[in-house]
Amino acid sequence: MKKKLVNQKDGYKVNEVDGNEVRRLINCEFMNFGQHGRFPFIPSDEIWLDKEHCKNEREPFTCHAIKEAEAMKQGKSYDEAYELGLVEEDKYRENAKRNVYKKILTYAGDIKVWLVDGKAVRDGYDKNFVQGGHCKVYKFIPKDEVWIDDDLSEQERKPVIIHELNELGLMRRGMSYLPAHRRSNIKENKFRKLFKRNKYPSIKVVG
Repeated sequence: MKKKLVNQKDGYKVNEVDGNEVRRLINCEFMNFGQHGRFPFIPSDEIWLDKEHCKNEREPFTCHAIKEAEAMKQGKSYDEAYELGLVEEDKYRENAKRNVYKKILTYAGDIKVWLVDGKAVRDGYDKNFVQGGHCKVYKFIPKDEVWIDDDLSEQERKPVIIHELNELGLMRRGMSYLPAHRRSNIKENKFRKLFKRNKYPSIKVVG
């Protein structure tokens, strides 16, 4: 995996990686950042940050990841460490609500798929928002809407849209989040494995 050293902090080498490649080839659950305790394929003295395509969120992600890594070294579970990481990350967030909408990407029946300002969502609504989400998971997202993070590269929006639409459809039919998420991961992974210079099966995306 190609890495670019962007910082060194608290004994960790902070490397920028191509998150799309990590998700496609290693683990689709890798999101904006990762550390060894959560992802054993990351060396124990490294923090991996997904390559950014929009606003700079390196500082909050790095501080979260380091706090998480240190907590897991001390015997905390991942869930416990993640919560501690969120508290640390919050110190570097603006914590102000502002407009998040950028443009409509596509429609799927009665569902609008919006491209949104991901940093603004994390700053003002929920730090857990990453890549995408919908109204059945995030209560601040209006009914019948899917939001896609603008920090995703254009080539990665399609598999994430597939995931979110599939997950929303399953939850509308009464399935709880975790099984719907797992099934949608399977569908998303099929699309990712078909990746070759952005040549996914066609999906209508506006703009």
